[in-house]
Amino acid sequence: MQHDTPHPDTIDGLKQLIAFDTTSRNSNLALIDWAEAHLARHGARIRRSYNPERTKAHLFATFGEGPGGVVLSGHTDVVPVDGQAWSTDPFQADIRDGRLFGRGACDMKGFIGVVLAQSAAFAQAALRSPIHVALSFDEEVGCLGIAPLLNDLALAGIRPDGCIVGEPTSMQMVTAHKGGRVYRCTVHGRAAHSSLTPRGVKAASRNWRSRCCGSARRPRCPMARRPVSSSRPVFRASCAGRAASNMPTNPTSSFHWRSWRNVSSSCAGWWDGCPALRQHRQQRWRSEGARSLSGVFLAGISCGSDETHS
Repeated sequence: MQHDTPHPDTIDGLKQLIAFDTTSRNSNLALIDWAEAHLARHGARIRRSYNPERTKAHLFATFGEGPGGVVLSGHTDVVPVDGQAWSTDPFQADIRDGRLFGRGACDMKGFIGVVLAQSAAFAQAALRSPIHVALSFDEEVGCLGIAPLLNDLALAGIRPDGCIVGEPTSMQMVTAHKGGRVYRCTVHGRAAHSSLTPRGVKAASRNWRSRCCGSARRPRCPMARRPVSSSRPVFRASCAGRAASNMPTNPTSSFHWRSWRNVSSSCAGWWDGCPALRQHRQQRWRSEGARSLSGVFLAGISCGSDETHS
C-alpha cells in the first residue's frame, strides 16, 4: 500500500507534541499553551475549560463563522511507558525506515499534528460552516475528562453538526462503536476473625457470585452467526477484608458486556440468570418500562450500574 509522505509541518508539529510528556497522570497545560499559540497565530478563536484542580485543560478552537460545523477531535493524554523496554526515548520522536516512533505517535498525537499543520489552510479557506479543533484530556483513564468540555460547549450554545475523532483505525472509516453496561454487586456480611467464624456472616460463601451474575450467557451479535467474544459479560471480582485472616464484610463483583448496534444493553439476555436483577426487572418494568438500573437493593445485594451508548 502506497502512502503520501507527510508534510514537513506535520512532522515538525508531531515531534513537538511527542516531546510533551502528557501521560494521563501529568498536566497537559504546556502542550495546550503551545497548541493555543499556534492556532491563535492563524486566527482561530480559542476557548478553554479545566479540570477542578486547573492542572489540565481542554482547548476548543474555531475557524470560520456561523452555527454548526465539524469538530476535529483528539485527546492529548497518553498511556504510561513505565516498565516498557523502549530502545529510544519515548518522548523524543525517532524516524526510522519511513516510520516515526514515539509515545502517542498514533494514539493520538499523529492526528493532532496533521490538524494543527492545516491551520493556515483552515484560516484561508472560504468556509461555508466552521471547522472546530478540540483537544481533550484524560481520555486514556476512562474518558473522564470530556465532561467539562461538553458542558462548556453547551453553556456557550455551540452545537457542531458532526465530529471526526482521529483515533488510529488503520485509515479505515469507523462510524460507530459498541455501547456498554457495567453492573456492580455487593453481598453484605459481618466481618470476623477466622478463629471466630461463628460470630461473623461470611458473605463470600453465600453463593455470592451466582447471586450477582448467575449463569451469565454469552450474547450473540445479530450481525454475526457466532458469538462475539468482545460482547460477552466479563466477570471481575474482588473481596475487601481488613486482613487476609479476616472474613470479608462486603465482597464486590463487577461484570459488563459491550452491546452492538440495535441491541439494548438494558434488556440484554445474559443477565436473565441474575436473581436480583431479574426480580428487579420484573417488578420495575411493569410500572416504568425498560430503564437502567441504579441503586438497586434487593435480597441483601446492592447493585448499581453505569451505562454508555454511542
